[in-house]
Amino acid sequence: MVRDALGLGSPNINRGDPTPMDRTVIVAGGMGLATARIMGRDHHVVLTDVREDPLASAVADLESSGIRARYVVADITDRGSVDALFATSAASAPVRAVVHAAGVSPQMGSAEKIIKINAVGTINITEASLAAAGEGFALVNVASIAGHMLPSVMVPRRTYRLATRDVEEFTRKMIANASRGPARVHPGSAYSLSKNFIIRHSADRAGAFGARGARILSVSPGSFDTEMGRLEEKSGSARLLEFAALKRFGLPGRDRGTAGLLRRRQTGLSHRHRHPVRRRHQGRTGHQRHAGNDSRRLNPDLHPRVAHLPTS
Repeated sequence: MVRDALGLGSPNINRGDPTPMDRTVIVAGGMGLATARIMGRDHHVVLTDVREDPLASAVADLESSGIRARYVVADITDRGSVDALFATSAASAPVRAVVHAAGVSPQMGSAEKIIKINAVGTINITEASLAAAGEGFALVNVASIAGHMLPSVMVPRRTYRLATRDVEEFTRKMIANASRGPARVHPGSAYSLSKNFIIRHSADRAGAFGARGARILSVSPGSFDTEMGRLEEKSGSARLLEFAALKRFGLPGRDRGTAGLLRRRQTGLSHRHRHPVRRRHQGRTGHQRHAGNDSRRLNPDLHPRVAHLPTS
């Protein structure tokens, strides 16, 4: 789903890429297994989650396909645990890519739990990735189409800015924002808010990644046919299909989504479809839509960028 988004096409030694299998990809969350299978063709794969049993099963599945994989149990809400994950993952080969697909949905916990896992977890993964980032590194944060549906008047921009200054205060205010109104809507509010934060935080950190020759991207899937996706079906996730192009649940391992619009580094952005793209360059943030007849290219070395790609 996100290999092209990572900008990691076929290895090209002439352009300075590491030798195949001389690099590591970290995949966080059960939704990333299909991605791990693709990335494992020329990367060491490190799977991570807070639960060990599904990790062990997933690694066995990958290894049966000839993919070199291992797992590290980590709690993404704890920065120390995330730092240890990155240190362990880099032991065999440098970490070149991170796919952050870990998260919980409204049916899986309280507003507080959702904010801590989805939002604070993203901060921890993003900052650890930035510390490890070098030329050619890429981080993909998986958001949701729900993050694009949050009314702008409900977006707590000042709270978002606390993410890199005071995580504890950020967490407190995010939980407070998600806890307005009747208690029954708190988990859903926390989910939409946390996914909107992932989109905006990825954009905000684009400049810092670009300064290191790295990239950060957010991908916004619709409803997928996974355990979590089906859990949410009765609570309204199926209604999101009304906003999707294909009008059905996505199929992991089959649907690559519009992440494929982000091609290899030399080709910049694909211009075949219209998608919002935010980019940060020399301290300025812009917004532009790339149309089918648009021949402009963005030089990734000059324009560190983050793309928000709603997929179905």
